Amino acid sequence: MALLGDRDFELEATAEVQATLDPQRITQALVALADNACRYTEPGDRIAVGSMLDRGWLRFWITDSGRGVSDQDRSHIFERFSRGDAAGQRSDGAGLGLAIVRAIALAHGGDVLLDSIPGRGSTFTVVVPRMRAGEPWPES
Repeated sequence: MALLGDRDFELEATAEVQATLDPQRITQALVALADNACRYTEPGDRIAVGSMLDRGWLRFWITDSGRGVSDQDRSHIFERFSRGDAAGQRSDGAGLGLAIVRAIALAHGGDVLLDSIPGRGSTFTVVVPRMRAGEPWPES
């Protein structure tokens, strides 16, 4: 079982903006990604968290220095009940975490992206629009 205190957590960037989103669901998505990062890294490995605004899109990411996601697993990793196993040890989860993360992103009009190099780590990025269509621009 992975312990949070065993990892080297780092805050890379923060987006200081007002946005239209469900903070509980975005937090749920990021916690699920951080949990995965802990599951697929070893004590002492780096896990970074960040957010930024990019041309009207909010990007929230979790980056780890773990074993990465294999090409074989990329094709199905966001499906329900799917768990990455091509790189060795499987997680103890039910295979719903990444499917839930994607569902949260889609519900916000966005998606979740994966950038990974096997053996060098992964970055999972939740990308959502700052504003939903038809909503007034927030005072910032």
